[in-house]
Amino acid sequence: MNQHWKAVVMVIDDYAGKRNEKVQVDSPSLFQVQQAVASLNGGNRSSMCVMGIDESVLCIGGGPDLYHVSVTFADRVMVLTDNQRDQSEISFIIGAITTRLPAHLIVERKLALDAVEYYFSNGGLASTPCEWREC
Repeated sequence: MNQHWKAVVMVIDDYAGKRNEKVQVDSPSLFQVQQAVASLNGGNRSSMCVMGIDESVLCIGGGPDLYHVSVTFADRVMVLTDNQRDQSEISFIIGAITTRLPAHLIVERKLALDAVEYYFSNGGLASTPCEWREC
């Protein structure tokens, strides 16, 4: 674990109609981020981001059972994949907007939470036992 790495801020988008009432948590713990992921409902609360001290950004959208997960670094963007899913597109809500994504870019809750835990415990790195694809 990179002992100097930490999460600086977490922002959860919470829509009331067309208005986004962002919830911000400074220096969130792993537990707080896991709870935020669990709170995503695929509707009015369907996107969140966590920024690390290294300026990497973990973004998660969707919920309550399926998620789109990415990590942006200074030099690349990595997307969590489920290669057991095919290339067909699925309508999916992120940030209260319906989006069509390839099915293999959508993962189940357990995989999303595994990625969050790895992001926290390994200093923002997105290389996990999970499958990642560089965009």
